[in-house]
Amino acid sequence: MCDEFASPRLWRELRERALPVDRYGAWSARHALTPMQDWLTLEAALHIVATRAPRLLLVHFLALDAFEHEHGIASPEARWALAHVDMLLGRLVDGIDRARGLDATTFMVFGDHGFVDVDDAHYPNQVLHAEGLVDLDARGKVVGRRAWVATNGVAAHVYVLDGAPRTALARLRERFASLPGVSVIESSGFNALGLPAAGEDATQGDLVLIAAPGVRFRGQATAEAAERAPLYRATHGHHPDAPELGAALVMAGPSIREGVVVDDVSMLDVAPTAAASRRRASGCRRAGPARGDARELVLLCY
Repeated sequence: MCDEFASPRLWRELRERALPVDRYGAWSARHALTPMQDWLTLEAALHIVATRAPRLLLVHFLALDAFEHEHGIASPEARWALAHVDMLLGRLVDGIDRARGLDATTFMVFGDHGFVDVDDAHYPNQVLHAEGLVDLDARGKVVGRRAWVATNGVAAHVYVLDGAPRTALARLRERFASLPGVSVIESSGFNALGLPAAGEDATQGDLVLIAAPGVRFRGQATAEAAERAPLYRATHGHHPDAPELGAALVMAGPSIREGVVVDDVSMLDVAPTAAASRRRASGCRRAGPARGDARELVLLCY
């Protein structure tokens, strides 16, 4: 993906610095190697800061996410990853200070989700196979689907596809509701989750499944495939109101008020707040978040 969408000039410059950018994707795919990917991300960011004057620089470090998935929230590995990312941020701040000075830079450090430890799992596509809606060959490979469940942590979307019986949706609603720790959300409840109703978006499922804390979904259609797949010890994707899913937001810079502590801030307001802080730092006093709630901006920005 990076080779396809990254600036060819930037990629060439990084290669000329002997940075192994061709390994970026492979390191991302293996959680144990994400600290190496984060090192490469940092080196690319430092090069950009030193050779350009970016108005906006987004840097994504992955090690903490990967190690919490693999080892659990309070594991020694996760604590090491947190310290590792902190060190990388320190190096980035030092690089920005050398290149342009900190007085001209606003920093935002935030995560996109929290984590919950998980002890149990459900396999909704194995339910579909038991219901005759998924076909497997002799080796357990999926060769036909009249329904499918796309899973991500503790959330899943159920798709009833062409060829399914007319009673399939009602049957699956009943089957999934019988699983311990699983809530089934029908189309009428999608908008309350910030999702389009079924039929309004081609990517939206017919049902949404949400697991209780401690439970997650896995997508494998056979027990053998599940046994071969990585088993996470912590994950995310719960209902957005779950307090464990909150993430940190720390801001500092010339347009940010010092010592201000705010209540929960919607992720929808993070980007508008960043834009507002830049406008205010540039002398423009007009700013407003996407949702029209200026409370966070009034508190955070001069």
